[in-house]
Amino acid sequence: MADKIEILHGSLVQHGTVNDRVYVLKVNTEQVQELINDIKRLAKKNSYGKIIVKTPASVKEHFAMRKFREEAHIPHFFKSGEDLFFMTMCLKSERAMEPGMSKLNRILETALEKSADPAPDTVEGFEFRKCTPEESPDIAGLLSHVFKSYPFPVDKPAYIQKTMETTNIYFGAWKENQLVGISSAEIDPANKSAEMTDFATHPEHRGLGIAGVLLNHMEKEIKANGYSTAYTIARAESFGMNIAFARNGYQYGGRLIKSTQISGGFESMNIWHKAI
Repeated sequence: MADKIEILHGSLVQHGTVNDRVYVLKVNTEQVQELINDIKRLAKKNSYGKIIVKTPASVKEHFAMRKFREEAHIPHFFKSGEDLFFMTMCLKSERAMEPGMSKLNRILETALEKSADPAPDTVEGFEFRKCTPEESPDIAGLLSHVFKSYPFPVDKPAYIQKTMETTNIYFGAWKENQLVGISSAEIDPANKSAEMTDFATHPEHRGLGIAGVLLNHMEKEIKANGYSTAYTIARAESFGMNIAFARNGYQYGGRLIKSTQISGGFESMNIWHKAI
């Protein structure tokens, strides 16, 4: 069962056992103390392992004073120019520790070293374009093939089609009329920002730079529609994804430790951001 999304004191909150967390996606700055009380109560009641809050800078200190700590930061995220902070609280000790930190730091260093090598605009032999609602089954099929499990029900065509009609713009890579690469931009019209997410490449076609080309296409699309900030929450252990964002001019914004359930385990995620 997918994690629930609901409204608490005017804030948008996702929570559930899939990711074993409470994730505040949007904060209502008028009722911060009430929100903090309820998300802590919610986490305790359900024995969740972690709380993550995406908060504007203006109310960041309210969370800091209640023992939340900063794990990542995106400058000028909001339309007003205000910064965004990821404030977290770990309620289980294993969600605060990353045994593979040295490995993740080496991956990050490699990505940063490759940032001077721009990503290609295309990959020969592949077609890149925006996806249509009719292609939702193909998208769900590829995502379920690449990921054993995922934070959202991306294996369901109905979910893909619903997000395509509301919040997400999907781009794909085709090889001989077969979908072999996918990504999406989850747009936030109010703040003119977009999360670059849902990257997946069929194992037979990895290492060709497909993700970087998809990222280029998405950036052009959202920029043409007046968006000014792009960001991602990328698997910290993925060489390919971190390199793709570094090569596309994204800046590293921090790491969320053991924050997201992917393929059956909790993974740390790197934040990358770019003014476009």
